[in-house]
Amino acid sequence: MPRADEIPPPMVMANSRSEWNQSTITPSTPTHQPTLDRPALCLSDEIVGTSVQIQSIKRCIDRVAPCDATVLITGETGTGKELVAHRLHRMSNRRNGPLISINCAAIPDSLIESELFGFEKGTFTGAASRQEGRLLQANGGTLFLDEIGDLSASAQAKILRVLEQREVQPLGSRTTRIMDARIVAATNRNLEQLATTDSFRSDLFFRLSVINVHIPPLRERPEDIPPIAVHILRQMAIQYAHPFVSLTAGAQAYLQQLPWRGNVRELRNFLERALLFSNSEQITEHDVGEMYHSTTNWQGGTVSSLAADFESDIQTGRRTARTSSRSRKVASSQCSELTELRNALEQTKWNKTKTAEVLQWSRMTIYRKIVQYDLHPPEQ
Repeated sequence: MPRADEIPPPMVMANSRSEWNQSTITPSTPTHQPTLDRPALCLSDEIVGTSVQIQSIKRCIDRVAPCDATVLITGETGTGKELVAHRLHRMSNRRNGPLISINCAAIPDSLIESELFGFEKGTFTGAASRQEGRLLQANGGTLFLDEIGDLSASAQAKILRVLEQREVQPLGSRTTRIMDARIVAATNRNLEQLATTDSFRSDLFFRLSVINVHIPPLRERPEDIPPIAVHILRQMAIQYAHPFVSLTAGAQAYLQQLPWRGNVRELRNFLERALLFSNSEQITEHDVGEMYHSTTNWQGGTVSSLAADFESDIQTGRRTARTSSRSRKVASSQCSELTELRNALEQTKWNKTKTAEVLQWSRMTIYRKIVQYDLHPPEQ
């Protein structure tokens, strides 16, 4: 069986055609569906995908990267906004300088100013030495402000001043210093809408969105799911020193039909579990279906649908026997399954392979159900 690091990466697609005519780059809707065997862009930290949307985004990045224009990256959580920031830096004239990332949502408002601007020794209690802020640390390179939509109003005003004047005054200092860094920001919030309600400064929004790169969610570009999945499995195989596990065509098609509300992050977590539980060289459509529905049943799938039905019945005054009937059926089915599994494990003395033969399940299913029902072998 070939190992992941022995498998040659797919070839890189090249396309020089331009598709933008405005400063906000919104990828066009594909007019055709590429085939599954079309080569994917698959480098270690590269943006992976074969869709028209992703190819348009890559061409946009390559065009604007050499200039120092501020870029705002938008998209749902888990779509890969940080990868876009990394590509912008890597393709820019500042590639040899630092790429400084800061998560605006993770820093308390009371600390954001000292974190960004730095401070002089003795400025406040605990300031035992001078510290340079992130804005100046990024000089000669790129400053990536992630989750910028979570900044407080006071922090927004300070960032706006820096963008306008390109000067930084550390806390406790009487002098200003020149900031020479390219600003790239990202958010999963609609800043334009927030600006209309005064939840985000409109002048800062206009300053940030000189170029706006929007990353569509996976559900709008399902043709990207197979190459992304292969890329993730290759990375996971190397990380865990595990033989490479491929996806059958049926498994790829099944993955394309799932909603992936957490986008690439959710897909990655799902495939990581699939790889670790896999006992063969391929993940099949059956494996994908069982694992996905087993997970959603316990993380909000079946349970949440029953809760929604129950709430709807209360609101309309029509609480019927339908909901309780469905609940009993689900509970009965799971109880029966648990009993079968326990009996088979006891019969085979917890031999997973023999248990799979007795129940005519895959070994992956056996391991998954053991975890799902929190079963443990008897103490010796």
